[in-house]
Amino acid sequence: MEKINKNVSKQWGNKMSIRFIYGRAGTGKSRFCIDEIKKKLQLDENRKLILIVPDQYTFTTENNVLREIGEAAF
Repeated sequence: MEKINKNVSKQWGNKMSIRFIYGRAGTGKSRFCIDEIKKKLQLDENRKLILIVPDQYTFTTENNVLREIGEAAF
């Protein structure tokens, strides 16, 4: 299994950061993102998070997040 490449691009204080997750198909990028969202929501249920995916994967991603995390993610 190929290692997932992670890069935090910029950080503005402690409030906002952007993180790019990239790698080949089947390397666990989606699983990593869902697990990170789940962890952050457990720490602060009111935290605002944005997950950006290509348009063709929006429906699939929404279903996966809803199934794994539930309505708290929305």
